[in-house]
Amino acid sequence: MCKHNVSFYFIYRCMVQKINKQQIPVGILDHEMMSIVVMRTEKQASVDYLVKALYRYATRKEYITFFHQTGNHWVLVVIIPKWNKVLYLDSLRSQLHDNNLILQCHQQPPGNSCGFYAIHHLRIVMKKTNLEKSEDLDLPTNHVDQSVLSSIRTELAAFLLTQVIDEKGEFYYPRRGC
Repeated sequence: MCKHNVSFYFIYRCMVQKINKQQIPVGILDHEMMSIVVMRTEKQASVDYLVKALYRYATRKEYITFFHQTGNHWVLVVIIPKWNKVLYLDSLRSQLHDNNLILQCHQQPPGNSCGFYAIHHLRIVMKKTNLEKSEDLDLPTNHVDQSVLSSIRTELAAFLLTQVIDEKGEFYYPRRGC
């Protein structure tokens, strides 16, 4: 796992844990398997993983989501089986190009906050379950307030402290030779 993806791995695990704990009807896929690098170098493995996830989640979850790294940018992809839709939430795309694919969402200012925007978009999607029609899944398009981004950082820090650093944490790994 590349160094850039290590921190996103913990964000991913934090979101999976939250979804499972709160029994939110959202499936979240491993972002490593859905990265552009894996899709290009291990195409069949990526396809097999997605097909398996679709079979597993299609009737049990309202949304199947994954963070996708396009190279140096994170987006959120949301698959909605009951409406046969795939939404691509990109905080750098300012215009809606295709109603069936790209949903307008919060747009980030210049910088490297795309990962936090992708997480924020997932948090919104997690709250918008049990909708009657796809048009009800709408997202604001303005910049995210700094307090919201700060709350994501705080949530990640709490997860790291309790689940990674703490010896009783689910993802604790004792370091040897340090």
